[in-house]
Amino acid sequence: MKKYFLIVVLIILTQIAFAQTPNIYRGTLGTQEIEVSLIIKGNTAFGSYNYTANPEQNGGYMQIKGSWNNDNEDNFEFQEINTRTKRVTGTWRGVALEENRILKINWISADQKTSIEFTLVQEN
Repeated sequence: MKKYFLIVVLIILTQIAFAQTPNIYRGTLGTQEIEVSLIIKGNTAFGSYNYTANPEQNGGYMQIKGSWNNDNEDNFEFQEINTRTKRVTGTWRGVALEENRILKINWISADQKTSIEFTLVQEN
């Protein structure tokens, strides 16, 4: 129950801090479907994701935050942080297409031994 309360508080604080509604994306990371909530403001991005079928997998919700390059191409890089352990678990590097509606991402594990390419599509 505390975990869900923390998630709600994080979402509320995110909305207050950025004063905008998050974009919701869906895709498959490896073999698992994920849902991503992401706010992009200028060159900063912040959000979270979880595995759709099993939100508790890998420790529950994962926080993502990082930079967004709107100058030339819409390249981005996020750190992935486990909300339970507060440890960085990976890096997301990618490019946004079609006015940020499609995100093509390369996930790299914290130890840089594993890399997975995946695509997220924004919900309407």
